[in-house]
Amino acid sequence: MKPFPALFSNLKSAGGKWSHPSWNSILHNLLRENQIDEAHHVFAKIPSPDVRLCTMMINAYSQNHRIDDAFNLFDQMPNRDAASWNSIIKACLDCGDLALAQKVFDEMPEKNVISWTTIVDGLARSGSVDAAEDLFWRMPHRDTAAWNSMISGYCSNGRVCDAWLLFEKMRQPNVISWTAMISGYDQNGHGDVALCLFDKMWASGIKPTSSTFACVLTACANVLDIILGTQLHSHLVKAGYLCNSYVSTSLVTMYACCKQIESSCQLFHENGHRDVASWTALITGYGLNGRHVDALDEFHKMVLHGIMPNQSTFTSALNSCCGLEALDRVARRTAQTIFDLEPHNSAAFVLLSNIYASAGRWNDVSQTRVMMRCRGIVKVPGYSWITLKESRHDFVCGDRTHPMTKEIYKKLEWLGGKLKEYGYVSDKRFALHDVDDEQKEAVLAYHSEKLAVAFGLLSTVEGSTIRVMKNLRVCGDCHSAIKMISKIVAREIVLRDSSRFHHMRDGSCSCGECW
Repeated sequence: MKPFPALFSNLKSAGGKWSHPSWNSILHNLLRENQIDEAHHVFAKIPSPDVRLCTMMINAYSQNHRIDDAFNLFDQMPNRDAASWNSIIKACLDCGDLALAQKVFDEMPEKNVISWTTIVDGLARSGSVDAAEDLFWRMPHRDTAAWNSMISGYCSNGRVCDAWLLFEKMRQPNVISWTAMISGYDQNGHGDVALCLFDKMWASGIKPTSSTFACVLTACANVLDIILGTQLHSHLVKAGYLCNSYVSTSLVTMYACCKQIESSCQLFHENGHRDVASWTALITGYGLNGRHVDALDEFHKMVLHGIMPNQSTFTSALNSCCGLEALDRVARRTAQTIFDLEPHNSAAFVLLSNIYASAGRWNDVSQTRVMMRCRGIVKVPGYSWITLKESRHDFVCGDRTHPMTKEIYKKLEWLGGKLKEYGYVSDKRFALHDVDDEQKEAVLAYHSEKLAVAFGLLSTVEGSTIRVMKNLRVCGDCHSAIKMISKIVAREIVLRDSSRFHHMRDGSCSCGECW
């Protein structure tokens, strides 16, 4: 990057004034390389920046989470067009200030379709689906992008039925609409429906994109449809889609989930361009198949290749540490590597603490928790939820806030009795507290996923599938207990945790005890 004087010397002046196209070019070059501070200083030297330059800077401030700079500039603008208003609304949304975004939107003198779509999309993505829904139906003109935003918003918040009703009302759903619905059904535990929808899309003549194929491969992985997954693989090879890292990574995951880890490994090594997503898929795949040492070896190879792991990579590597059942040399080295790379990674500390706890090393647990407090690291609380009739019900461990708490706990007591009849004994290693065995058993009995399953049994018709989601990895004891519960109640129970879908039927789970 040239220093500022060198940049200025390249400018052509006319009548003592710098031309806006020249300033535009400089700002573009700086912002393209994310040199936001330099761009900020250059912009301050422009005598009379026009609306386009101001809007460009507002967008740059927004992308770098400098909301105060964005608003200061917006307030100083003598003239504002629709693009500048839309940019400041998006800046508020990107920074998570939904109330301010709505306030600015309400103050906007003339709203165009982009304005409406921006606010609807931002609110829907942020979880404020009701507010987005209200604005969506107030829109004077709803373009396809607005419809797609609402469909995605419904799906990401568990309201897949509402998404489908909206999808059916669309005059001409495009490939983005279809892909959003396919992904939405899969993410909400209806992978079989997602695959049927893909068949309908194909039959309707809509050409799938790489994103569509990736979503369908993910659905194949979740319902363990290796036949369709393999067919898609052949089609993708012929169509030349394997050069797309998103698609190839989804294929690696699909084969791993379907217990064909060697195929995953082969695909990974055949792929010339390996990014953090493809490395993470392979590491996760090894873990899903119980090959934890291989997973940790790949993690260290990834670091040696200069690829910076992301949160998912760290979680997969640490899950494999847990899978080793002891803090041996490899697990220790991995934990230390993660601390060196990302010293404020909460997942690393929590999982390390859990490893110590499962080994009964309570002094090490205490020291780890002290380190967390000293560094200001807060553990993400585990919770489970179940969505019924478009209403979401959340549970945490030992939760007694639900209106049906009395019935839920009574159901759990009945299930506990039945589990004992079947010879089930709770695995107290997963009660990660230094208490006596009786207290450990009580803690395990009321984990969030068990509460959600009990509520699901009470609130759904006999024979129907129960679908529960959890934000963290499912507890090993809960996995074993819920698997047995599926046999006791003769129901399929689908549990989606942070690693994968677990389809439990007649006392067995699709994960094959590797997750």
